[in-house]
Amino acid sequence: SEDENSTLEASEDENSTPEAHHTDHALGDTPRFNLFKLCVLLFATLPVLVPSYAMFAYHRKFNLPEGVSLTALRVLLMRVIYALKGNPDNEAAIRLARDGGLMPWNTYKAILATFEFLQKTSGVSLVPDFHKISECQEHEHTRGAMELMNLRIQYTDDAIKDAIKAKTRFQLVILGAGFDVQSYQPQVIQSAKIYGVRCFEVDKKVTQDCKIAALDKAGLDHQHVTFVPCDLGKEDWGEKLVEHGYDKNLNTVLIWEGVTYYITNDVVELCLKEFVKNLAKGSVIVFDFPLNLDKVPKSHLKGLEMIGEPWLFNLKAESNRESCEKAITSFVEKAKGLVVDRMDFVDKESELEGYPPYTFGITQVHVERAEYFY
Repeated sequence: SEDENSTLEASEDENSTPEAHHTDHALGDTPRFNLFKLCVLLFATLPVLVPSYAMFAYHRKFNLPEGVSLTALRVLLMRVIYALKGNPDNEAAIRLARDGGLMPWNTYKAILATFEFLQKTSGVSLVPDFHKISECQEHEHTRGAMELMNLRIQYTDDAIKDAIKAKTRFQLVILGAGFDVQSYQPQVIQSAKIYGVRCFEVDKKVTQDCKIAALDKAGLDHQHVTFVPCDLGKEDWGEKLVEHGYDKNLNTVLIWEGVTYYITNDVVELCLKEFVKNLAKGSVIVFDFPLNLDKVPKSHLKGLEMIGEPWLFNLKAESNRESCEKAITSFVEKAKGLVVDRMDFVDKESELEGYPPYTFGITQVHVERAEYFY
């Protein structure tokens, strides 16, 4: 009957995602059926994916130094996708990965093409849509752990562009730099030449040596970059920076992405206090963080332990934005000198990743009161 049909449509609307409001609610459009299609298609593409991943493992084992971070390479892969989707600011990621020899390029392109095919035919999101968030004037909530990269790239690039707009000399510091390419974006290189902007990349020596070799091989200019070897969990990064020419009185953009996960709450709190001591008033810090690790599937955490990169930092909050904002704001303000400017969260559960809502967040803060004076 007409009433029964209306009731059914209303029920479907309640259970659908916002993105599905304007689509037909046929069986083929449901997440469960899409996952079934994905499983079938994955099996069909195994002849491509299995040897491709084997090639990646071989390259990682025999072509890269032991001790180079796997997560740092994954971040580079995301930047590569961003560049391939038409963002010229991240062209350096392609050159570093392809020409620098950090990955078997043709194999990577084959994997990416396969994943894009699987995404198109199954309807399940596998490749981040960076255009979707980069074209938004305001940051939208995103879904899935993979989408944290959207927010990270947007936040870090925005902070750097805002500093460049001031047309004055500043410093860019990247803690746990890994294979990040912000220092090699065209506008940063131009600002280094015109305004004397200096970039400092802080990370373990084994990763830095590998990166420098890849930069040289790819022909990427890094004369404006100072590499500061430092184990962030064991050494004083502030002292190391000063030893390498860092100026505490100069405005700084400090990028601290993908680091807090692997150090304890006490060390993160200590780092925040060090920011107040080592950064000039008005300096900006961007960092991301995990929440509620007790709700994350143990298999995910075990997998990170197996590759030697366990998650250690954890803030607990209720699974809603207000509670998470309060938790991170209270934690940041312990430093007594830092003020939160904005924050966002990956607040929807992903179909594939399996992470619960509000597992990941990112924030931008600034130094309101610097403790260091000459």
